[in-house]
Amino acid sequence: MENYSSESRYVYFNSRDSLVRIDLTKVVYFEADGNYTSIVSLIPESKVIILANLGKIERLLALSAKDHSTVFVRIGKKYIINSKYIFSITPLHQEMVLSDQSGFHYTLEASREALKALKETMMNKLRTK
Repeated sequence: MENYSSESRYVYFNSRDSLVRIDLTKVVYFEADGNYTSIVSLIPESKVIILANLGKIERLLALSAKDHSTVFVRIGKKYIINSKYIFSITPLHQEMVLSDQSGFHYTLEASREALKALKETMMNKLRTK
């Protein structure tokens, strides 16, 4: 059974075999895989897999990490992304690129509808600034 806890910018995942501390400021995206979730961070090749579905991750971010809940955006059934790293959104090609423009570059596939909604949300945020 997984236990979850958080403090400010860190989230802890505790299972029978291990304890993992995740720095939310360094998470690029969460990716669903059934009852598991992969957590991809700023450091390439540093994917962590935990026993928790994406819905649990979403609830944990909303409840425990209020400072970060607006940074993370759910994209369809497969991803929760860190909106700070959105480099491009291309609904026509059903892809988005997450990058810090210097050290990493991830191309993710998502539905046109999900990407159109994300693009509109991001445009609305820009208009209100």
